[in-house]
Amino acid sequence: MTTSVSPADRFPSVRKTFIKSKLLIITAVATIIACNGLPVYSSPGRVDPATELANKQRLIGFIAAGQCFVNTSKSTQEAVDEMTRGLLNERPYLEPAYAWATTSRNGRAAVKAMVPYMNDACDDIALSNEQLVEVLTPYFM
Repeated sequence: MTTSVSPADRFPSVRKTFIKSKLLIITAVATIIACNGLPVYSSPGRVDPATELANKQRLIGFIAAGQCFVNTSKSTQEAVDEMTRGLLNERPYLEPAYAWATTSRNGRAAVKAMVPYMNDACDDIALSNEQLVEVLTPYFM
């Protein structure tokens, strides 16, 4: 009898790093929102712009950390893909942000722009919040 082991159980440091990286990116969201004065509203079937922006930021950090893991041979692309599927299964509301980050020109460029700023452990970025806003803002305008 075989038991199913989740990717998070097989790669706990990867999941912890992804979460930590996402939190750092999320911190900058408040700054971007404050600088751009984005309105916050809610309507049926539509995510408010601040939440949509936050979700895109989360996925940029998540994907950049995953790419960093692959680039530094800390993980395989297959393991990162499995973690991504697990995240999207757990949080399906992130799927539109994932689609944006992986299929749009600005989304792919934002991820590509973030990867070089990941530290050697792929669990932090070498940017202040102000620098992070400067790097990412062009992809959201």
